[in-house]
Amino acid sequence: MVVQKVSCLGQHVREEQHVLNMYSSVLDESEEYIKCGLCWEVPTQTVTLSCSHTFCKWCLKKRSKSGQEVNGRIACPVCGVNDTMTHGQTEEVSSNNGNDRKCDLCEESRPAEARCVECRELMCNFCHQSHRRSKASKHHSITMLGDIHTETGEISGSRCSIHDEELAYFCRPCDTAVCKKCRTSDHKGHRSRPVKVIVGDKRRQLEEKVDTVRHGYVRMLEKKLAEIPKQIKAIKENAESVVVDIIQRSKCIKDQIDAIKLEMIKDVRSKESLGLTRLEQFMRELEKELLTVGESIRRTENVLKQGTDVEVVSICKVSQETFDSLETRRPLPELQKVDVAFESGELVRDMLMNGFGHCSTRNSGFTWSRSVSMCQGDPQDVNIKLVSEFHCPLVVDEDDNDDDFVNESVHTMAAVAGGQISVCCGCESDRVVFTDGTGRVISSLRVGVMIDDLVSRNDHSIVMSCFRDRSIRAIEENGNVRELVSTQYYPRGLTVASDGSLLVCLMDQYSTSVTKTSRRMVARLDSRGQQVQVYEYTDENKRLFTRPYRVQENINGDICVTDKTSMGSGRVVVLDRLGNLRFVYDGRSVSAGERPFSPCGIVCDSYGRLLITDTNNHCIHVVDKNGQFVSFLLRKEDGITCPTSLALDGEGQLWVGNENGQMKVYQYL
Repeated sequence: MVVQKVSCLGQHVREEQHVLNMYSSVLDESEEYIKCGLCWEVPTQTVTLSCSHTFCKWCLKKRSKSGQEVNGRIACPVCGVNDTMTHGQTEEVSSNNGNDRKCDLCEESRPAEARCVECRELMCNFCHQSHRRSKASKHHSITMLGDIHTETGEISGSRCSIHDEELAYFCRPCDTAVCKKCRTSDHKGHRSRPVKVIVGDKRRQLEEKVDTVRHGYVRMLEKKLAEIPKQIKAIKENAESVVVDIIQRSKCIKDQIDAIKLEMIKDVRSKESLGLTRLEQFMRELEKELLTVGESIRRTENVLKQGTDVEVVSICKVSQETFDSLETRRPLPELQKVDVAFESGELVRDMLMNGFGHCSTRNSGFTWSRSVSMCQGDPQDVNIKLVSEFHCPLVVDEDDNDDDFVNESVHTMAAVAGGQISVCCGCESDRVVFTDGTGRVISSLRVGVMIDDLVSRNDHSIVMSCFRDRSIRAIEENGNVRELVSTQYYPRGLTVASDGSLLVCLMDQYSTSVTKTSRRMVARLDSRGQQVQVYEYTDENKRLFTRPYRVQENINGDICVTDKTSMGSGRVVVLDRLGNLRFVYDGRSVSAGERPFSPCGIVCDSYGRLLITDTNNHCIHVVDKNGQFVSFLLRKEDGITCPTSLALDGEGQLWVGNENGQMKVYQYL
């Protein structure tokens, strides 16, 4: 069954190979990644739906004729959103283009006036206002349907719907364009400026946002898409290796069964020979006894037939005594029947599976091969190979050479391009050291302030949180250091989200003691360093964090935070992208050791699994994206002691640093 499953997996991978190669070729052809969502070619006549997905006019027309409409509106073939199109539309694409759009949220089916970009829902005016007031959705991006393009290609809001005058002014409090009469009536007293004056700033804002998304989220998608061929190759090699191992294991078990069979047959033959020998001996004794008795009977019968009366009288007494003694002189051996029976053993599937082995790739170069079966879903295998190990380099003084190092704890590190790592050793260090996978120092830089955490960005710069200085700074590619944000709180861990924003752990004080006025949060900062969202309380107004230490974003947008609840213990708090609490992992469900669970470093792999260091118990936990414990990736018996920090680079290498300044590099994925 396992072989069949793996074979089906390999066949499915081969069927998808052509499509994935086509995706990869798309990346090579266009850095802009503006392709038709149906034919994956550069569209000649562009049609862009309000969900921002782009198609060829002909492809969308053909899709429309094939019945891909919902309630008279075009359904986006990519995301399924039902909405009107915004650019390059013609009447041939759809005869009814959304004039009867209704609210997706309320049961009254009121006319839709707005659309939430995050929720992808159409809303009436009542639901729109409720959406704005909700704590979970108040920061969502709302698009008014009157502001999108109509079938003629013009902006439907270019003229006032009340006074039929040009919308020449922009009301800042209401964030909408108004005409001259609206400005002196409904919007009287509001701060407003001419559209022609502010359009330049708005255009620059949009260009910056588009540029941020293009160089952040889009580049991330391109990178992940480019990794798919490698994953395909790895899956195929893994499947072939699994099949070979299963066949070899099956042959080995078959050989052992054959050996057991021969031993059992030999034992049966031995018992058969013993039984036959006993029967032959018994048969000889019976034959001997028959001869003796027969001879006595024959002599007596001869005398009776041919002897005189005197002879008969003479042997009568002797013959009677002889015949009487036959049954009493010695007992005859009993006839023993020997039966050999075969009793079948109980075939229990779990015992057979345990004896046969679990489905795990056993490549010859890997030191560890761990089967990490999920609590839900198919098993996933994790292979670990120790590539190198060395001590964290830390320059003692500004005047010292880079060859003079002391060993302190690996406080934080971030993977950079080219298989290198930026690392800060020592909890009060102000120096960043760039090293390769062998521990060779490439360069080092002193920034002048205490570093708490490091993270690399797509523009090859390194962003660092400076706890005591209460600032966030960046090391540019040319080595210059500049301040990005100055905060009123103390920053700890930070990471770059998929949209290019920064997620930062913030505290009003270092202590784990929390009062009603304490501020312990994770904030999202945009590219300009402006705070756009804060994660601090649940919907029930309960505090999320005690002392947030490190933060990572998972592949599904979840925000994963290691939280120090007391000195020497903690937990992992995971929120969804909207800030709602998904789960808390405290390590209590597993037996990691006698000491409390103490999470420090955390990373998320390409499968959405959380890798968490447990400093107290000398191990690394693997937790799936639903909060279920999967396995221990590394433990003390694997050579891991007091791990404090983790980094996962683009080559699939896992970097592990500990309290003693030791760094180990593993091939993980």
